[in-house]
Amino acid sequence: MNNEDCSENQEQHSCNKAHILKTAGDVFCQWGFRKTTMEMIAGAVNKAKSSIYYYFSSKEDIYKNILEKETEEMNQKLHRSVEQVEHPFDKLRVYINTRFKELKNLRNFQRAMRDQSLREYTFIQRIAGKQVSWELDTIKRILVGGVRAGQLEINNIETTASTILLSLKGLESSLEGIRERILDVKSQVDNFIDILLKGLAKNPVTGSA
Repeated sequence: MNNEDCSENQEQHSCNKAHILKTAGDVFCQWGFRKTTMEMIAGAVNKAKSSIYYYFSSKEDIYKNILEKETEEMNQKLHRSVEQVEHPFDKLRVYINTRFKELKNLRNFQRAMRDQSLREYTFIQRIAGKQVSWELDTIKRILVGGVRAGQLEINNIETTASTILLSLKGLESSLEGIRERILDVKSQVDNFIDILLKGLAKNPVTGSA
């Protein structure tokens, strides 16, 4: 087999795997992790169950890949949005707004985090912990940059970053029931951001940077 054939086979393998993950994501979203079976996934993909096992070792393996893909895609968008602006106020503002906007795309991750019965699965807890660490590191980098530039006044970076993330999660939970009412959500998020920036500013904040 030449290099071109290998490349084509690898591309086909990746396409098949991506198709299974996308379709399985829809099945998991509809039925939840516990009720979903490999038979249901195979039926939705229109392949024999043995074909699914060629790409993934188990239902848990598929779900793990889906959760990792969802969070990775959101984190890439968060990183890009933060890098497009300079001022720490703007970085925090776009980070928070992008986060709320993209969270709705994490259909399975959101469900997995809310389902208390899934806490027994260590791979889910590991992914959740990795996501928290990534977000904390990102927020801390923004805060450190602001302090070094003399634009933010913060006594404890670690505690402040943790407080911001916990507050975001709390606001996220409180808005869960009205997420479809876009104006209400935007107003609440904007108000949260304004209060946050005023508390972190070394000098009084008079408006968006």
